[in-house]
Amino acid sequence: MLTSFAVERGFSDSRRPPPGSALEQWATVAKAPLWAVQAAATWLHAYAALTDPDEIGAVADVLAGVERGWEP
Repeated sequence: MLTSFAVERGFSDSRRPPPGSALEQWATVAKAPLWAVQAAATWLHAYAALTDPDEIGAVADVLAGVERGWEP
């Protein structure tokens, strides 16, 4: 889902989805690719019913940072 959303939004060229273990590694050990961060934050902002102020702030910070050229 993340990969297809990223491709649809123009964050990434068409590609095979990363293996499931990649998502776990991105969250714990390795840096996530920019396309994945953009797609996840955009999806959360548009579709998730976030109610926790910290989660809302984190998504807003990521989106603002990406717009300024920040990379994860």
